[in-house]
Amino acid sequence: MRDAKRESTPSWLLATIVGAAACASGAAESPPEPRRYPEIPTGGGPTLGAVNVVSVAFAGDTHTPDFRVFLESLARSGWLTRVAAEYGVRSVQYAAHVDLPTTAPAAVKDDEVQALLRSWLRDGTIPSAPTSEPTFLYVLFLPAGTSVATLSGDSCRANPGTGYHDMTAGPEVRVPYVVVPTCEPRFSAILSEVAAMELDVARLVTNALTDPSPRNEPAYALTDVSNPWTSLGWEVGDFCWGRLVEQSGYRLQRVWSNQAAASGGEPCIPAPADSIPFGMIASPGGLQKLVVGEPYAFTVTGWSRAPIADWTIQASPWVGDYPIRPELDRYTLNNGQSASLQVTIPYATPPGTYGAVLVQALHAVDSPAWPVAFVVR
Repeated sequence: MRDAKRESTPSWLLATIVGAAACASGAAESPPEPRRYPEIPTGGGPTLGAVNVVSVAFAGDTHTPDFRVFLESLARSGWLTRVAAEYGVRSVQYAAHVDLPTTAPAAVKDDEVQALLRSWLRDGTIPSAPTSEPTFLYVLFLPAGTSVATLSGDSCRANPGTGYHDMTAGPEVRVPYVVVPTCEPRFSAILSEVAAMELDVARLVTNALTDPSPRNEPAYALTDVSNPWTSLGWEVGDFCWGRLVEQSGYRLQRVWSNQAAASGGEPCIPAPADSIPFGMIASPGGLQKLVVGEPYAFTVTGWSRAPIADWTIQASPWVGDYPIRPELDRYTLNNGQSASLQVTIPYATPPGTYGAVLVQALHAVDSPAWPVAFVVR
């Protein structure tokens, strides 16, 4: 039965009553910004609320003095607690550096790294943490000429950067660790070998704080492979690939903020001072199925929170060891404007092959990006 009393109420009076009730309850007069970006969920695993960082280097590593100064500066600057506070990180201190008495092996696997850490802890080569907070996070540097293999392959060829982090397994005390190999520098046009490694150290330490045991007890990590954003990585330090910021004289990669993403604004923090949030959205979303040789069209739509000059866009193959061909029908965007992105997969690419294209904005102030991902049907 319909409500006769409501039917007899004039529409103008009903609107006034509803509006007054909204104001009385403190409801916003305008709807919140729509969510444009994904949330990095938690798998329920622990984060490192309070941690002491210990750097470890093999004998003869000429980079050691640079890395000691960098890690101490990184902890002292408060960068890590600022960008990871929303994920439960409260305190990060630089505790010590250990110069190992032995030279590094020519090659090492992750299980061997874990065995070395356990043996160094047992014999007191590296300091052990107390049983309660703060725990210790060990950052192991590998010199040039030492290769490290992980479950995902060569650590120098990994996406979104070099090195990795994890937590030791087994019945003994489990400790989080970061492994930093010496690799060809990322962003070699602007970064030296040492500066590129420091960039990845900051990213990896951020990931270790917010997801210390990614394989066994995942915390903040996006593990849904059908989400195109996983082509940029899995963790909060990964999603802002290539978006660098100056911090205490170093170039660091910005960090993904779930809180900022939820507001519909710029998710990579810290954002440039006085910048206007802007970017692109590609549709359809999700992992698309493409047929070899047949162009597939995505629509890329620009957005901004305030008036801003047109920005240039480019689309580049991102994941896939085969010749992906992305083509845009225009090369500038602005708020509400759209471009067509056609992606073509070459013949002879096997069914089930994964690939991704990264659409980037090229602007003087910022360079937001949006990934599109696909699998060959």
